[in-house]
Amino acid sequence: ALWVVGFHFFTKALTGEKRRELSHLAVMYTTVGSMYAMTLIWLSLHAIIVEADTATMLSLIVYTIAGVCVYVVGLRRGVRELKAAAGLIVGFVVGHLLLVEVWDMALSGRIITFFSIGALLMSTAFIERRQRTHADIISHNP
Repeated sequence: ALWVVGFHFFTKALTGEKRRELSHLAVMYTTVGSMYAMTLIWLSLHAIIVEADTATMLSLIVYTIAGVCVYVVGLRRGVRELKAAAGLIVGFVVGHLLLVEVWDMALSGRIITFFSIGALLMSTAFIERRQRTHADIISHNP
């Protein structure tokens, strides 16, 4: 519901005269909705899956996929705030992985988690490089 309200305020901000106030409300509601969704994913996976390492690994992978998707949307639409939000999500995943989970997970869980998240993060580097190359071709074409 918070996401829906946030997107509603975002669309009103695009067409209304109170653009700044509405865009701040949109960011606030969307952020709170995203935090709630991330918490719900974490708790749901830990309730459904008995093995804590597997639930944590899946949660972190889902967060990374969400961060990469937000980054791609921000990159394609040229929205700096979305790229910053994606950086915060991925920063949280990497920080949590390095500071908390690396000590609690079994070796096999660590290997799978680091490999999966590393592959996802490397894919964003190729997406950004492809986007820049495409923009360079367009800008240099007479």
